[in-house]
Formats: sequence, C-alpha cells, structure tokens
Amino acid sequence: MSILKVNTIQDKGGNTIISSDGSGVITPSFGVGKIGQIVEDSITDATSITTTSSSFVSTGISVSITPSSASSKILVIWSYGNYSFHNDWMVQRITRNGTSVVGDIYFRNTTGGIIQSTEGRTFLDVPNTTSALTYAVDYYAVAGFGTARIGSPSGASLIAMEVLA
Repeated sequence: MSILKVNTIQDKGGNTIISSDGSGVITPSFGVGKIGQIVEDSITDATSITTTSSSFVSTGISVSITPSSASSKILVIWSYGNYSFHNDWMVQRITRNGTSVVGDIYFRNTTGGIIQSTEGRTFLDVPNTTSALTYAVDYYAVAGFGTARIGSPSGASLIAMEVLA
C-alpha cells in the first residue's frame, strides 16, 4: 500500500488549488459554493407570538447580514412552529430592508381541529450589493379568521447565509 502526503496541490501555473494544515481539514482555494457567514435569530416555544391584527405586523424576528461581495447570494431559511385552531388563517411575508421578497405565505387550518406543525420556507436571494441587509418576518391574521400564532410548539428561526460566488 502507498501513501501520498502533501500539504498543497497546485496547478501548472503555481496557483494553489487545495491546501491542508495537517489536521485533516482540506481547504479549496476557489470560493464557489462556500458559505461566507451565517446569522440567526430565533425564539423558543415558550416565547411564541400571536396577533389578531388584520394587517402586517412584525414578528420581531430579524437578521442582518452584510455580503462580502456584490456577487454573493443570500440563502434565507424561515422555520416556525404553528399551533392553530379550526379556521385560523395566517399570512406571512419575508422582507429585505422593509420590502417584501417572499410575500403572502398562507396557512389556514380547515381540519375542524387543532394543528401543531413545523412549517418553513427557503429562498435564495440575489441582492447584488455589499450594503447591510436586514431580513425580517411579518405576519397577520386574516380578518374574521382567528389568531395567527408563531413559535408553538417548536419555536421559530430565521437564518441568513452568504453563499460566495
């Protein structure tokens, strides 16, 4: 059996393609698909939030991220616990700097009973900027259709990840 040990692999022009510090961690030198940074805001099920408002109000859950390059993309993941009674109807949207980027996410309980579930949305944003971005979640209860609840039974989490180009 043969073993080849190297700490750097270079192309024929002398450019490092892959390097290792000897600990088993291998680092590619190209940035495609790397995660530059991750930010998160969350609540536990003990601090679930509710509203009967019939127009968008803030959940209070938000994250701020500043892309390191204008060619970076931002992967946004929204996951939340939902506890709803028959005929509760909730609408949500995800905003970037106050403007809807994922709008009108509907959830309506028409089962005749109680639903406890974990719901979520994921989207890839292409903001083309190096300015600070704030992603937030707004929601409301459709008029006449009960209460909108977020966080119970499994909390809620908003994550933003910078995907390097």
